[in-house]
Amino acid sequence: MPKSAIAAASNDVQTSNLIQAIKEAATILDENARTAPGSSQYQLRITDQQGRELTALSDDERRSLMIAMTLHEKGRSFLRQRDYLSALALFSEADNEFRQCSSQMLNSVDNW
Repeated sequence: MPKSAIAAASNDVQTSNLIQAIKEAATILDENARTAPGSSQYQLRITDQQGRELTALSDDERRSLMIAMTLHEKGRSFLRQRDYLSALALFSEADNEFRQCSSQMLNSVDNW
């Protein structure tokens, strides 16, 4: 296998591992925020474009939105570093997570 193919395969594995780590971290954060004593002060607050908190989110929607926004932000970080392949993979995975949320909810969140 040529060196460039090995490097590309290694980069794919690293990106895949990064995506999995981000998903696991966001899930742990969500679980800890919901189960810790006094967790309401540490819980991620998701607001609409006017700053009103979205309270009608199901647990699955909240988790998917949190994972999607985290993946998207990490993708933006890779984009600033000009690592376009990793950014694209993260944006694609973020899009898959955003698709788990209702369109009504996504229209009220301004940074998806």
